[in-house]
Amino acid sequence: MTHESEVVEAITDSYIEAVAAQDVEALLALYAPDVRVFDLWTEWSFEGVDAWTRQITAWFDSIDGGAVHVSFEDLTIRGTRGSGVVVADGYVAYASTDADGTPRSMLNRLTWVIEKRDDAWLITHEHTSAPVDESHVVILSR
Repeated sequence: MTHESEVVEAITDSYIEAVAAQDVEALLALYAPDVRVFDLWTEWSFEGVDAWTRQITAWFDSIDGGAVHVSFEDLTIRGTRGSGVVVADGYVAYASTDADGTPRSMLNRLTWVIEKRDDAWLITHEHTSAPVDESHVVILSR
């Protein structure tokens, strides 16, 4: 296992645990104070951990009594030993069951930029997306 893959594995493991526990503080501890997040929902971007905190809190508050299970698939990891920067991209799957037994799931594309800050590896940029249904897209002319 390379150093870069160890960094990503530690972050994905911590992410999975924090989401399963719906622990806002533990999840946010993975992010740099100046993180920039391009998320799939609501806002164009979240600038800084305070903005991201509001989104994570709202997400956890919206979970209807069930646990959320997270898995990462097909991760590609790039980085140069000693550079202090690792980029990981792949897929993140979320699955849960509401209190009434309704299953929910979602598969997102994910890119993380992870930087070494002091002695900690932190996510400094996150970008999640999903394919768009072309029937709902309006093409603007140039």
